[in-house]
Amino acid sequence: MKKIYVIITIVLISSYSCKAQTNQLTETEFDNIKINNITLRNIINTKGNETKIKTLLGSNIISQSNTTGPSIGKDFWNDAVYLNFEDESNTGSQYNLTNIQIKNSSMNINIKGITAKLGDNVNIFGNGIVINTNKGDNSVVFISELSSSIAFKIDKITNKIIEIVFNSF
Repeated sequence: MKKIYVIITIVLISSYSCKAQTNQLTETEFDNIKINNITLRNIINTKGNETKIKTLLGSNIISQSNTTGPSIGKDFWNDAVYLNFEDESNTGSQYNLTNIQIKNSSMNINIKGITAKLGDNVNIFGNGIVINTNKGDNSVVFISELSSSIAFKIDKITNKIIEIVFNSF
C-alpha cells in the first residue's frame, strides 16, 4: 500500500512539474515575442534610444527622463504602450529595458504563435498553458531563462485579459 502512495505521489508531482514548464520560454522564444509585429529583441536593442523607439513604435511616442528610481531611467509612452529603460551604471550610456505595459487593445502580443490583446478571452491561449492563481489573481505568465517575464492578468469573472506587463529583473 505504501508503494502505491509513493507511485501516485511521484506521478502527480511529475505531471504538475511538466505542466508548469509549458510557460517556460527559451531565450530565443522570449526574444521572438512580438508586440504589433515588432520583436521584443528589437525593442531591447534600442537601448532606450528615442529615435530608434520612435522608428519602431511611431512618432507619437513621448519620452521623459526618470530619476525617481534607484537608477537613472527613460520612460516612453503613448496611448497604447508604456516602456521603461534603466541604466544601472548611472552613466546614461547603458540603458536596458525593464518594463513594458500594454495600455489598450490596439497592441497585440504574439508568443509561440498565440496572438493576444487586452479584452481577449483566456481561451485564446488554448490547452497546455498554465493559468496561475496567486493571491486571488488569475494570470498567464511566460518566463524566460534569464529572469524576464510577460504576464497576462485575467479577470476572474469575465475570463478576459485585463492587463499585459513585461518585466525584466
